[in-house]
Amino acid sequence: NIEKTLKELCEDFDVCIVKIDASNFTTTIKDKIRPEEEEQHLKADQEDLNKYFGQIVGVDDKDKEEMISKINKISIMKSTMEKLLDKQMENEYNQKKYQSKIDEIFQAHQLIFSDYKKTDKEPQNFTIGRI
Repeated sequence: NIEKTLKELCEDFDVCIVKIDASNFTTTIKDKIRPEEEEQHLKADQEDLNKYFGQIVGVDDKDKEEMISKINKISIMKSTMEKLLDKQMENEYNQKKYQSKIDEIFQAHQLIFSDYKKTDKEPQNFTIGRI
């Protein structure tokens, strides 16, 4: 039964998450994140993207600006999450407070199996596609 298997996997996942030492996890994350380097890389990527768009025929300035805007929004989201994680680890009260903010941002909803029907169709092959 797929639903039973899913529940078992979710329980296993929850057990693994509970076992994570949050202080070590945050320290590891902080060691890997270097905002200054990330900002330099982001700017270099934006310049490369501008050059790429400049070389492509048919890409107008509106599309280019829209793409750059999305990249900037992602960068801001990343910085915001880093700050939330830093504040979350300051003390136990903050852990709960900031975890609820993080949960609001990344809401996860379980699929309802009754919303789906089983068919005899072959699964689609998505080896080539967009992300």
